[in-house]
Amino acid sequence: MQGRGMNMYKTIEKKIFCAVFLAGSFLPVLFLNHDPEAISVTENRPLAARAEMYNEDGTMNEEYTRDFEKWFRDRVGFRNELAELDAVIQYRVFRQIKDMPLGVHGELAPFKFLEDYQHKNLYSPEKLRTVTDAYQTIFKYLK
Repeated sequence: MQGRGMNMYKTIEKKIFCAVFLAGSFLPVLFLNHDPEAISVTENRPLAARAEMYNEDGTMNEEYTRDFEKWFRDRVGFRNELAELDAVIQYRVFRQIKDMPLGVHGELAPFKFLEDYQHKNLYSPEKLRTVTDAYQTIFKYLK
């Protein structure tokens, strides 16, 4: 009796595992970004255009598979979240830095620091004046 009960739990575990695996596989496909004007916020660029099977002149597009792969990679659902999760796993488990900046104490910095790289968070005129004055002071001291 006890053996049959254990087998039942293993069967339930297998079914749960399969359901989670299938959901993890199909949810990103279900949430594809179909907006033709979409822009990647983290990379500050337009996403790849939809792959066309035929060229404008009616001939077969020989680069269709490459174009489709590029389109799919850019538009897959949860793309930014999965990229960030991959970077965290690479850092925490394998101690490798993968496309993620480090913070002051060596921790992974959030994507907000990419705004510096993209020049999206420019200083206000007052802050720019303060920073410039500080650099001038350092410059005069070192001179």
